[in-house]
Amino acid sequence: MLGSQKISSSEKQKEVKILMTVFAGLDVHKKYFHATTMDESGEILFQGDFPNKTEGYDSLLAKTGEEVKVAFEATYAWEYVFEELEDRVEEVKMAHPKKTEVITDEKIKTDASTVTT
Repeated sequence: MLGSQKISSSEKQKEVKILMTVFAGLDVHKKYFHATTMDESGEILFQGDFPNKTEGYDSLLAKTGEEVKVAFEATYAWEYVFEELEDRVEEVKMAHPKKTEVITDEKIKTDASTVTT
């Protein structure tokens, strides 16, 4: 009977992930990238550094699932980042550095502040 079935907390968590959009901002460096993920309301879900190679993107997607929208600032290695993500996530956007002027208004620029603005 459906009414008497127990749902584990991990099943509930998977259910929630399906219903909400997750956004990820990446600050890409040569050897690693910093990721900040947030939900639709802007609440930060997690932040962390990952190796800038396939295993790093695998780890990120293991945390977010594939229903994630990703943005990153144009960088020298943008093609690699785009190719790693384009067929694996809901959406990938590359931001032009000159268009992200909010960041330049900050007195202290950190990886965490860069990806959340």
